[in-house]
Amino acid sequence: MSTPAPHSERLGTRIHQFFFREQRPVGLALVRILLPLVVLIPTLHRVFRVREFYSTDGSPTPIWNSYGQPDYLPIPNAPLAAGLYAVLIATLVTSSLGWRTRMSLFVAAVLNAYFGMLDTISTMTKYTVVATHVLMLLSLSGCGRIWSLDRWLAVRRGLPWNELASDWPRRLIQILVGVVYLGAAITKMHTPAFFTGDQLRFWLLTNINSANPLGEILALYPGMILVTAYITIVWEILFLFVCWRGVGRAGMLALGVGFHVMTMLTLGLFVFPFIYFVIYLSWYEVDDHERWSARWQRWWGENNSIPQPVSESAWRFPSLLAWSACLGIVAGIGVLVDRMSDPFGERRPEGRFALTPLSDERSAELFRNDERIAVVDKVFSLDIGSVLFNDNLVDRKTQFRRGEKARVQCSLLPPHEDLYLEVHLVSDEGQIMRRLWQVVARENLRGHFWFLLDESLPLGDYSIVVKINGSPAGTRSFQLLPGDDSAESSSAPVATVVNP
Repeated sequence: MSTPAPHSERLGTRIHQFFFREQRPVGLALVRILLPLVVLIPTLHRVFRVREFYSTDGSPTPIWNSYGQPDYLPIPNAPLAAGLYAVLIATLVTSSLGWRTRMSLFVAAVLNAYFGMLDTISTMTKYTVVATHVLMLLSLSGCGRIWSLDRWLAVRRGLPWNELASDWPRRLIQILVGVVYLGAAITKMHTPAFFTGDQLRFWLLTNINSANPLGEILALYPGMILVTAYITIVWEILFLFVCWRGVGRAGMLALGVGFHVMTMLTLGLFVFPFIYFVIYLSWYEVDDHERWSARWQRWWGENNSIPQPVSESAWRFPSLLAWSACLGIVAGIGVLVDRMSDPFGERRPEGRFALTPLSDERSAELFRNDERIAVVDKVFSLDIGSVLFNDNLVDRKTQFRRGEKARVQCSLLPPHEDLYLEVHLVSDEGQIMRRLWQVVARENLRGHFWFLLDESLPLGDYSIVVKINGSPAGTRSFQLLPGDDSAESSSAPVATVVNP
């Protein structure tokens, strides 16, 4: 009778199998095919700005200048930048096709990082960093052993080909995703504006990325914003620990897809979500592929066509030489296109383009600092409701019953100085029925007030008037109804902010 293996040995075996099990890299192959195509979207978008963004002939903003290392890496001139950028595009294409897969992925990762560091204002983003890490890990994997030109060429030549590859690059990519989410959650924990919904609410109302009409609609529901904020941070914390198998994997990936889809619809992000949609394919296992392959064969029939090998005596053009020649030709085309575009007019008969100086009046207008922000422009919103959750009014009402509390929330736009806020409860006849005040410090984004709508107030229409430092900043209207629930309630006026 054999003795059971120690627990530490069993744990070590499981860890070894987790990282170093050899199998067909179906998930990584899908990532390899699709990720370069997604990276091509912003890369091609900047193709006519190479000289301005990345060369000494333009205005690059290298990241090493921010760390006091002005000559950390060389900045190329315009022809060299154009050639290297063309090589980046070419290697992204060859990586997707699986031609000289590892070298293509390595060159693409290095150039993608280099151009990102040359332009920290627009090129270097979160998705640039994540995509570069994934491209580098793919270059260390066997993702080109299936569904690639390399495999097709090897089979055509009758060369031995092993489709199995170690699993550790795939696991590192998955851990990278979980660590990024965990870091994002830790950042949110140190951001009080995230838990009050202010940060997300301002993002929903801006079009800094792309147009997002759904975000403007959701900004009207602060309660929903708070709920989604808490769901997001719980999901980001749990992802790394429960995303590996079974229901946990399905649930975390489904929540991730939903989260990134909502960032597209509400924040105007597009490249970043698609980067993560593609990386999620690294969770595509061999068992999943076998199930889907069986379904595909049942639906469309089986196709076992294999390319026929050529004879050993047939002359073969070296793949490495062809790949290198292709990159050289593409680089030359990039230099030629940059020269023909002549963005600065260097070959014009009249000479280079010249900047038009600003007029003295326009310069004085831009540099003046004697204008003050209007009081009404310091108010983000003025709301009346009854339910306060996490320092945020989550309901908005235009009708109240006698005996209820009317909570008034005045949200302010940052940054602002210390403000003296007054709130007047005014009847429809213009009489001030209640008056409250408080000082809102510069680090606070809202002031809260509440009125008890007791029997001393007659039924009818009322207005909430907010004053900042004695100047009117906005009003809200509501209607006070009888306290009896059976009493009929009349229609109330729509609550709007009215500039005085």
